[in-house]
Amino acid sequence: LEIGPDTTLTALARTTLPTTTHLIHTTRRNHNEVVTVLTAAGHAHTSGVELDWSAVVPRGRRVELPTYAFQRERFWLHDAAVGGAEVEGAGLGTTDHPLLGAVTTVADTGELVLSGRLSTSTHPWLTDHTVNGTVIVPGTALIDLALYAAEHTDHTTVDELVIHTPLALTHPTPIQITVGAETDTGHRPISLHSRDTTGTWTRHTTGTLKRETQPTTDLGTWPPTDAHQIDLTNAYQQLADTGLHYGPAFQGLHTLYQRDNTLFAEIEL
Repeated sequence: LEIGPDTTLTALARTTLPTTTHLIHTTRRNHNEVVTVLTAAGHAHTSGVELDWSAVVPRGRRVELPTYAFQRERFWLHDAAVGGAEVEGAGLGTTDHPLLGAVTTVADTGELVLSGRLSTSTHPWLTDHTVNGTVIVPGTALIDLALYAAEHTDHTTVDELVIHTPLALTHPTPIQITVGAETDTGHRPISLHSRDTTGTWTRHTTGTLKRETQPTTDLGTWPPTDAHQIDLTNAYQQLADTGLHYGPAFQGLHTLYQRDNTLFAEIEL
């Protein structure tokens, strides 16, 4: 800190001591003295020097900084699903399923078509399910989609669902579920396809929907009678070692019991 009529010593110190980080002059020729001294005090303060501000501003008083709400305006493009108004404007129906955006019935055949668009940006939880590093839509999600289609056709269950090709999410992917016309047995065929960036459709699942009364299980006694508990220690790590990685969104299995061919699971979201 140079206290003198000009910046001579500060300039020399900057030349001879290049590693010195804080060189402050308090006066300078042909400059306003008050402004220069206060500027020097400001530099000293930001350099870590404790200042007696009551001496610098004797009539000043310390007040708390005002608080205010941060106001932001985003300009990033958002990869969002198509809104309900746009879907209805195109003559389609909306759905309440998180993976599907539109539903329609083919006029001359009665087939049901549900469609959506899967993306790791609109459905980031899907990135918690990978196989050998690739994001794969889990089989349980495909079953859930089939069950949702069953609800729209007054069916109760999925009689069979065959996965022909895993549904990998390497880019935003349009999907389409088609439920065929009802057969003489009351069943309806179902299939799921996805479309790649070239416009080519790939079949992932085929199955059958049917009406059937679901069997009930008495869970009044827990753990279930005559069932043994399965050890789940390091279960997710063991799966990861084989290339099947379950992230936090999919690590919901808490306890598992088995009785003959029946499994009883405690799952925590």
